[in-house]
Amino acid sequence: MAYLRFIVRYPWLMIAAVALFTAAAVVPLSTIDFENSPEMWLLKGDPSLVAYEDYRSEFFSDDYAFIAWETEEGILSDDNLAMTERLVAGIESLDGILNVNALTTVEEMRAEGDFLGVSELVESPMSGAERERVFTKLTTDPLYAGGIASRDGRVTTMAIKIKGATDELSERMATLDGIKAVLAREEGVDFYVTGATEFDVAFWESFVQDFVVLQSLMFIVFLIVLGLLFRSVVGVLLPSLTVACAAIWTLAAMGLGGFLANMTTPMLAVVILAVGVADAVHMLSEYQEELANGLEKKEAAAVAAHSVFIPCLFTSLTTALGFLGLLVIRVGPLREFGMFASLGTVCAFLVTYSLVPAVLGLLPVPSVRIAAAGATGEGGRSRLLNAAFSLASRHRYALVAASLVLLIGGLAGVPSIRVSANWYEYLSRGHPVIRATDFVEENIGGIYSVEVLVEPVGEAGDEGIKNPRGLAELADMQAALASHPEIDRTLSPVDYVGEMNRAMHSGEDSWRRVPDTREEVAQYLLMYEMDAPDGDMYEFVNFDFSKGRLSVLTRMSAVDKHGEVIEAVREKAAALGSLKATTTGLAVLYNDMEEHMLTGMARGFLAAFCAVVVVMMILLRSLRHGLLALIPGILPIAFVLGMTGWLGVAIGTMPVMMGNIVLGIAVDNAIHLLVRYQRHLRGDCEPVEAIRRAVTVVGRPVLFTAVVLCLGFSVLGFSEIGSARTFGVLTSFALMGSLVAAVLTVPATVIIMDERFGSRRREAAKGDDAIAA
Repeated sequence: MAYLRFIVRYPWLMIAAVALFTAAAVVPLSTIDFENSPEMWLLKGDPSLVAYEDYRSEFFSDDYAFIAWETEEGILSDDNLAMTERLVAGIESLDGILNVNALTTVEEMRAEGDFLGVSELVESPMSGAERERVFTKLTTDPLYAGGIASRDGRVTTMAIKIKGATDELSERMATLDGIKAVLAREEGVDFYVTGATEFDVAFWESFVQDFVVLQSLMFIVFLIVLGLLFRSVVGVLLPSLTVACAAIWTLAAMGLGGFLANMTTPMLAVVILAVGVADAVHMLSEYQEELANGLEKKEAAAVAAHSVFIPCLFTSLTTALGFLGLLVIRVGPLREFGMFASLGTVCAFLVTYSLVPAVLGLLPVPSVRIAAAGATGEGGRSRLLNAAFSLASRHRYALVAASLVLLIGGLAGVPSIRVSANWYEYLSRGHPVIRATDFVEENIGGIYSVEVLVEPVGEAGDEGIKNPRGLAELADMQAALASHPEIDRTLSPVDYVGEMNRAMHSGEDSWRRVPDTREEVAQYLLMYEMDAPDGDMYEFVNFDFSKGRLSVLTRMSAVDKHGEVIEAVREKAAALGSLKATTTGLAVLYNDMEEHMLTGMARGFLAAFCAVVVVMMILLRSLRHGLLALIPGILPIAFVLGMTGWLGVAIGTMPVMMGNIVLGIAVDNAIHLLVRYQRHLRGDCEPVEAIRRAVTVVGRPVLFTAVVLCLGFSVLGFSEIGSARTFGVLTSFALMGSLVAAVLTVPATVIIMDERFGSRRREAAKGDDAIAA
C-alpha cells in the first residue's frame, strides 16, 4: 500500500520512468527480421529436421519456383517455343538460379553408334511428325510425364531451382522478383507462379498487412468498446496506453534476444493487447466504486489498486502459466510465442501497477460513477447481471445439467481433432498463389514432394549408387508406389539409367530397366557425364554417387492425404534390403510438425492446467473453490475444440495455442468472482447472497473485459492467414463461453453445493486471510 501511495503522491516521476523505458524499448523493434523457413518450425536435433538438413546438404536446395501458362496454339507451337526460350535465357541470367527445367531445356538420350548422346528433346523448327513424337514422349515417358506438359498439350510448366539457404528470405524474394520481371516482358500471357518461395512471400506480405492492419483495428475496437463501457476519457486511454507499453516492451525483448518474427508474431501483439487490458479495467472499475463510496481521488486510486492487487497478480500469473504451457510443444515458433506472451502478460501487470494509479491521481474525477456496492437498491449494478444471477438461481440444476451435456459433447469430439501445418490451408482459396497451385496441379500434377535419400549399405563413398541391385530395389519401390492413388509421379536415378539402357537398345521399351551388371551402369553413367556434365540426372545423385534421391510427388491440395502418402513411402523404404533409406522433404517435415502440434497441444494444456490448479488452490485456500474456478476455462475449451473435431475444422499452428490461452484468461474471471465471494462470506453473508453480490458487482468489469477480449480476438477474423482467422474465431467463442460459465454456471454450482453440503464459510474464511482487504 505504501508503494501505491508513493505513486499517487509523485505521479510524474513514475510516468516519466515508464515513458523513458518505453521510448528506449522502441529502438530494438527495428532489429526484428522475419523468418518462415522450414527449419524454424522444428527444434534443433529433431530427427525430422536432422534428416532434412542431411538431404539438403547433399542436394543444396529444395526450393523450386513453378511457373505455368496456357497457350491456345499448343505448347509445341513455334511462338510458344520461342517465348519459352526467351524466358529461360532471361531467368538463367539472374543471380540465385541453380537450374531451369523447361520445355526447351528437357533432355533426350539417344544412341549414337556405340555411344550415348544427350541432346535437347525439343529443337525448332519441327515437322508435324516430329512434333507428334515429342508430344507423345512428353505425356507418356516416365522422365517427363506429369512434370512438364498437360495431357491436352495446352499447358506447360517450368521448374526453377533457387539457390540460397531457406532462411535468407530477402535474397529469395529478390530472385523471385527478378523472375517475375522476366515474365512481365511477355504480353498477353497469364503466368501462374507457385512454389516454396512464393508461399513465403505471400506469408510475408500477410504478416506485414496483419501487423499494421490488425493492430490498428484492435486499437479502434478498444477505443470504441471502452468508450461505450466507461464513457470517459480515462476509461478509454488508460487501458489502451497500458497495453501499448506492454506490447512495445515485449517486442523489444524479442529484438534484444535476437529472435526473428514469424507468422505468429502479429498474433503476439494482438494477444498482449487483449489480455493486458483486463487489469486496467478491473482497477478502473474499482476506482469508480471507491469514488462512489466518498474517497478523495488519490486515496481512491491507491485503495482501488490495493484492493484488486492480489486477484490481478494471480490472474496475471495464471494467464502467464497458460502461455508457458506452450513450451512443451516441439514447434519452435509456438514455444517462442508462449514465452513472449507470458512475458507480455507480466509486462502488462507491471505497467498497470506503475502507470494507472499515477495517471488516476492526476486526472480529474470522472463524471460517470457507479453506485457504491452497499448502496440501497441496485444502483449502478448492471440489470443484465442481476438478470443473469436470477436465471442462475432459478434454473441452477438445468444450467449445470446443460453445462455437463456441452462438456461431454465437446469431449466426445476431441479424438476427431485434426491439425494442419500445410501452407495450402493457411491462405484463402482466392489468393494468387493458391490459384496458381491449383492450376499447376490440375493441369500438370503434384508439386508437393516426399524425398527419399538412399545410400547402399556398406558401400558409402565408393560410388555405391551404381550397384544394380540397389537400383533394382529402388525401381521396385517406384513401381509399387505408382499404384497409390495420391501419388502423381516418382523420379529417381533409376529412371535415367533405365532410359539410357533403352536408348542403347534401339529404343525398345522392354529395355527400360536397370542393367544386370555394375560395369554396364558405370559405363552408361560415364557416357552421360561426358555428353551432359550438368545434365538433369545430377539432380538425383550426389557428386560422388554415394547417395541418391527418390522424389515422390503428391498434390499440396490433398491436405488430408499427405499422411497416407508418407506412410506408404516409409513402408516401402523400410522394406529395402541393400539400401539405407531416409524419408524426408517438406511434406515429411510439415507432417511430423502436425504430430508435434497434436501431442503438444494435449501436453501443453495438461501442463498449464496442473499449474493453474495449484495456483488457484494457493490463492483460494480451498480445493472446492479451486475446482470451481476452473469451470469457465474447462467448459468452453472442451466444447469449442470438440466442435472442431465434429465439424472437421482443421486446427493450424495458431489455433493449437487456443486452449492454453483461453485457460489462462478464462480463469481470471473466476478468480475475481470467487475472491469477492469469499470476501462477502467473511462478512457474514450467506453463500447465496455472497455469490449474488460477487456476480452483480465484480461481474461488471468481468463483463467489460470479456466484451473487449471477444471483440479483440474477433479482429483476427480479418487476417490474411487462415490459421489466424480460425484462431481468432475459436478464441472469441471460447472466451464468450467462459463469460457465460462465470456468471451462470459458477453461481449455479455454488448455490447447489450450498444446498447439498451446507455453508462453507469457514472454509472460505480460512482461505481469505491471504487476500483480506
